[in-house]
Amino acid sequence: MHPDQMAALLAVADTGSFERAASALAVSTSAVSQRIRALESSLGRVLIQRGSPSRVTAQGATVLRYARQQQLLAGEMSAELGLGAAAGAAQDRGCHADGPCPAPEPVEIAVAVNLDSLATWFPTLFPEIAHWPDLRLRLVADNEGRTAELLREGSVMAAISAARDPVAGCSSQPLGRMSYLPVASPALLSSAGLSAPGAGPHERLQDGALDRVARLPVLRFDGTDDLQDLVLSAAGLPSGLPGPQVPGNEAYARALEAGMGWGLLPRPLLDRHPGLLPVPGLVPLDRELTWYRWRLRSALLDRLTSAVHRAFAAHRERGEA
Repeated sequence: MHPDQMAALLAVADTGSFERAASALAVSTSAVSQRIRALESSLGRVLIQRGSPSRVTAQGATVLRYARQQQLLAGEMSAELGLGAAAGAAQDRGCHADGPCPAPEPVEIAVAVNLDSLATWFPTLFPEIAHWPDLRLRLVADNEGRTAELLREGSVMAAISAARDPVAGCSSQPLGRMSYLPVASPALLSSAGLSAPGAGPHERLQDGALDRVARLPVLRFDGTDDLQDLVLSAAGLPSGLPGPQVPGNEAYARALEAGMGWGLLPRPLLDRHPGLLPVPGLVPLDRELTWYRWRLRSALLDRLTSAVHRAFAAHRERGEA
């Protein structure tokens, strides 16, 4: 497997297009196509499903994981030896081993982060990561059940996920709990003849309250968002009525405020929208988050792992989890 072939596979996987991959690699589209075909021929496997977009096949995902690991280790080696594009340019200008040279190109680390973490605690890492000249972070946002799948596909090198299943070739470390609160606008609750529960944790529900809750529309992120169903099931209720789908945390919160349905918000986001009220009869949902990463020796992944754990621990100490 030639490095040029692996680079072509990475570029097509990341851009979804042979044309855009060619542009990223500064070669012709036919050169990218030839490299992919040569790689597929040498392995006897179809690695890319051609189309718009072009996608990595299941067998291609295995090769893609290897390609990303190879890219990561090669980048760290170049950084340690002072090689790379920046070092080469410095030598062209007469930079020698006994003189100061600029740092080599940073190594890209792709991380899948669930949308709620990205909207709450994860950005507290940014000021620290901004001062890491050897790392370029690429975030892939998805729901907490999907991020581990991105790791299996080889799209990312690490992930924050609520999934509990092991991922081949990866280690996992628990981060902690994220709490989601079932909330709705006062107007929506009032329209259903409901009032928000008071301060008492065991306050008796209004007669027929759960039946009325079951008839409220459910606001979801997308078609895979099933967290509300878990809350309804815990209350002995069936899946909620179909409601709007509004992706994006801020837009989702505004849709809740507008009374488009009831839904779940992480506790820190609820603090930013104090007008929302608890839905009677429904209890908060806790999701355990896990940090997954490739199981290989990498100083950059080690450093990022430590930073992620510190950030979540600080988030928990502030009482935001």
